[in-house]
Parts: sequence; C-alpha cells; structure tokens
Amino acid sequence: MLSPVIITSNHIELSNFRLNKSGYSITLILMYITILIPVIVSILIFSSGGKPSFGLFISWAIFGFIAYFFYRLATWNKHGKEYFILENDRLIYKPQAKNISYKIHEFNVENLVVSIVQSTDTVTYDGVTQNLAWLRFREGENSIQTNIKTPQSVILGIVQTLEARGIKNDLFLDNIKE
Repeated sequence: MLSPVIITSNHIELSNFRLNKSGYSITLILMYITILIPVIVSILIFSSGGKPSFGLFISWAIFGFIAYFFYRLATWNKHGKEYFILENDRLIYKPQAKNISYKIHEFNVENLVVSIVQSTDTVTYDGVTQNLAWLRFREGENSIQTNIKTPQSVILGIVQTLEARGIKNDLFLDNIKE
C-alpha cells in the first residue's frame, strides 16, 4: 500500500490513503441533483408560459451555492492534501485540493504544541488494524485540527518528524475539545 505521507527536509505532504468511493459518489450525485432541480423547475415555469420572478433567481443562487458545497466536498475527498511547511521557525499548514483554496495557518514553532486526536474508526493499514487519527496544532489561543483521517502509525511518524524539528507534543488527546 502506498504511504499517504511524503516527508522531505522542510516539507510534509499528507494525502488520503484511500478514497471512500460511496461517499464520493453520493456527494457527486447530490451535486448533480442540486443543479438539475432549478433547471427542471425553470423549464416547467417557462414552458407553461410563466415569467421569471425574483424568487426564481434567489432559488437559482441557493441551489448554486449548495451545488458548489458538494463540489468542494467531493473534490476534497478525492484530491485533498495537507501540507506542513517548516521555514524560518514557522510551521505553515496549507490544505489544498485541486484548484480550490483553503485558509492557510501559520504557527511559531517555539510556542507550538502538536497532539494526536484518536478516532474510534479503525482500518487495516500495512497488515495491522489500527485507529484512525488527526493532528491538532495549538499555539496559545490559535488552534486547528487537520482534516484528513490517517492511520495512527502514520500520524506518529509525522509527530516524531515535527518533534525532531523542535515542536513540542502532548501526543494524545482522548476527547476532541473545541
């Protein structure tokens, strides 16, 4: 099985280690349904001699935003990657999925603490059944949790790499605290 993590001297790239095909398919189907509903309703209105109203344009906008949400979700599930870039005593967390941009977070390495947040979900990875986990970064009041669930052994490797670069860790958080 291919490793979902690539570690270089100042760069860590984490990607989904497997695609949830049913979740991906469902989000695509929902996206297409939210596109088709206003098209079908508009065709019915115009074919019966109706005129477009302000409410019709509002519904197009609402369904358009919903379709865009499902597009972003499907794109993240298939192409989502998280980058951890270490440069000049800063850790830059940059999630990215194809052509969609997400918020970039920067942390000062000397005040940063990384934790592992365990999930109850399990997976067989490299022949061993293990829990899935996320990373959580805290610097004072600034706190984020990564998006990609990854086998715990991979997360431990990332934490060890970050620890070697001077980032403190408190390893496991039993509960997700927002």
